[in-house]
Amino acid sequence: MNLAQELEKLNIQHAIKGEVTTELRDILLKLTKERLSDLASSYSVPGRSKMNKSALADALMERIADGKEVSIAFQVARQRDWELAQRLLQVPYLHDDGIVPGQYVSLMNRGMLFSFYSDEKLTYLIPSEIQEAYRQLPFSEFIESRDRCQLVSQYVDACVNLYGVCSIGTVYEIYLGQHTSAETMTPEEFARSAKLLMSDRQAWFYEDGNFISEGVDGEEELKRLLHGIEDKPYYIPAKQQFLKYADDLYFDWTLQLESLKTFLLKSFPKHAVLVENLVDEIQLVCQMDESMDEVIYEFERRGLEFNTEAQFERFIKLVIDVKNNTRLWANRGYTPNELRQLTNEQIPTSVSVVKVGRNDPCPCGSGKKYKKCCM
Repeated sequence: MNLAQELEKLNIQHAIKGEVTTELRDILLKLTKERLSDLASSYSVPGRSKMNKSALADALMERIADGKEVSIAFQVARQRDWELAQRLLQVPYLHDDGIVPGQYVSLMNRGMLFSFYSDEKLTYLIPSEIQEAYRQLPFSEFIESRDRCQLVSQYVDACVNLYGVCSIGTVYEIYLGQHTSAETMTPEEFARSAKLLMSDRQAWFYEDGNFISEGVDGEEELKRLLHGIEDKPYYIPAKQQFLKYADDLYFDWTLQLESLKTFLLKSFPKHAVLVENLVDEIQLVCQMDESMDEVIYEFERRGLEFNTEAQFERFIKLVIDVKNNTRLWANRGYTPNELRQLTNEQIPTSVSVVKVGRNDPCPCGSGKKYKKCCM
């Protein structure tokens, strides 16, 4: 099965099987009881467990087509989700074989977007009631709110990807340090946008005032991470570089990674693709602060083998160089080499952070003073 066939198979799995309809209630009645119940649960419909399918559809239609819910769903939608939504808001429905699940699943899970599979054709649409509710939104106010929400999302994602765990107060301080006073959000505005983001599926979760990466494996690992970073400073590059970390696939391509790749390509010239994958995997292993055993496992499971002991020793040395120049959660984004230099020389971070005052409102939106909340 090729990539296009695999994509079509995935899209069909998400689609309603049957004739296309654009009315929300009719669409809801076409859903399986399980899918309808999941939607009702996400909207916290009261008494849903005792409702039949028709009653569930009626209750959900009232909630989903509400202007406030429509506004929130489109405010928090990721850029590629929003681009698809904008296309669908202009037409009754759309046929496009190039659409991928990552563009629509979040909105589908909120009942804002649906797909159908009929006559061997995939159709995507936003129900007419949702389109009408969107048209009734005050457009300029909605766009301003969406822009704020997306900016907060970038800062939260960058902090989570770079640090693994970060308090909402620290995220806000970093944001303040990278914007002029005329363009900054208040703590309350920042917290409102962050709260909206929590209503959508993210690669992080929020707990006890902290944004925590899903890559943190359980409470024990979280405790170890928090304990290990307690007295360490944050690595905070300039705004343009900092926001690159909002992409969870981004990492710094270092001279050490390039040296490792060059060495491996020279050692295994017939296995260029394997080497590319191995270098990416080694970077991830180093970033997650795993042991050298994990690196060797990744090497051996690809069936690679050095001809001499000297080659193997060179490989290990290059991996250590990579590790010492990889940004780590355990170092709050600093590489081991940078942190050693920082500790020895007490050099400042590359960008100053504007502090939230102890008596200012906490950015989490609790209404408490920062010193008595997330400080």
